[in-house]
Amino acid sequence: MLKAAALVFALLPLAAFAAPIGDPQSQCNLAVGVGFTAQQKIAACGTAIKAGQLEGMALARAFAGRGSGRLFAGQAALALRDLDDAVAQARAADPQSAFLPAIIDERGYVYLQLARPARALRDFEAVLRLTPGFAEVYLGRAEALNQLHLAAAALADAERAVAASPGLADGYMARGEAHYVMGAFTKAIPDFDMAIQIDPTRYEFWAGRGQSYTATARFALAIHDLEQALRLKPGDTEVRTALDLAKSAEAERAARIATAPPVDLTADAPSRPISQTHDCTLLDKVHAIYETGTVQIVYDVAPDGTMADVLIAHSSGSPGLDQSGVDCVSQLWRNLPEVKGGAAMASPGHRVDIAFSFDVDASEGPAKAPDYQCQQAAARGRYDDAVAACTQAIALDPRSADYLEHRGLAWYVRGQLQSALADFEAALRLEPTRTGAADARDLAKEMIAAAAPRSHGDPGI
Repeated sequence: MLKAAALVFALLPLAAFAAPIGDPQSQCNLAVGVGFTAQQKIAACGTAIKAGQLEGMALARAFAGRGSGRLFAGQAALALRDLDDAVAQARAADPQSAFLPAIIDERGYVYLQLARPARALRDFEAVLRLTPGFAEVYLGRAEALNQLHLAAAALADAERAVAASPGLADGYMARGEAHYVMGAFTKAIPDFDMAIQIDPTRYEFWAGRGQSYTATARFALAIHDLEQALRLKPGDTEVRTALDLAKSAEAERAARIATAPPVDLTADAPSRPISQTHDCTLLDKVHAIYETGTVQIVYDVAPDGTMADVLIAHSSGSPGLDQSGVDCVSQLWRNLPEVKGGAAMASPGHRVDIAFSFDVDASEGPAKAPDYQCQQAAARGRYDDAVAACTQAIALDPRSADYLEHRGLAWYVRGQLQSALADFEAALRLEPTRTGAADARDLAKEMIAAAAPRSHGDPGI
């Protein structure tokens, strides 16, 4: 978000700073530079607007300047009003101006802050139509797609964002979030590592890594990171809930270790047979997999008892399920002497060939499982599966606007915009005040009108 704000004013011509210091427009131009606070931006650009002497692009820049200050100050609703005015003024003054896509990009970040990702996505798509080479917009689009649980599409944009700005922490955050939603928790952790290394003051980076550690059953590390996130943002209820979950899981793990027999790696124990399928209940308890399936994992036991050459021999599920199986065997069944609760699969020199099972919690109810599959399949880029699962969910519960909206998003990323539009409109007929469906409907309409859908990394678009 900070990069987007800075980008808007990087496009200001140097001549804008040539006016006398006492001139309201000059004061606004100076205030949006580096080193000025949000309140200084709001005051200086507000004065320039109230003076009534600005018009055209100069007025657009003043509105954008005040909107930027309000965004930094956390006044998203007021920032949106200013950026709407800035877009209108810039379009009227010069529709071809390079400043216009920068303002629209900034407005997209305001919609993200207001938790309206489909509306944000509409702005980011508009920026790409206006300026196809505007690489910085991919970060915003990745964040919007992540909020919409379209993680595979978000991952493609996050990769572009990291390549364009490797020193920007937000790109790694977006990529880590995409990996997390896809179930690739061990891939998410290095991205959160990079984000924290670049900027250790952002609570969301610590929270993201902490939850990834929880999902891989590394509870002590999770507790450390989540406590740090709470120090940076005291009172955050989501982080507090995640921390309580990690502490509870760590206590349960400690109890299991305390009562388990010690692991003897000196005995010549052969591999456990594949006929024994082991339950990853603890891992599934701390991070719902939402898939039923079995993963067969093969690995060698190194001389020190650790795992080596891990591979997936067979899987009945998605890449996310595969990743969860590896996490389970490496965290809950490790061949490490200090982890007494992690039963040794075999002694050094042997190959392990074993299966692990995951099951959807039956207490969630039969009508909810298809919705889980719908969201998870779309997140992992399996859009045909997502459409089929959502269609099944709709048949079970025809009055659910959720299922229609989820299916519409799967259609959208596949580039089947008319089908997406039909589902968004159907969701609105069920719930006329549903903001997400309304924003998604308007996005689909705009993309149909533009007749230029942009690729989200899916061959269908």
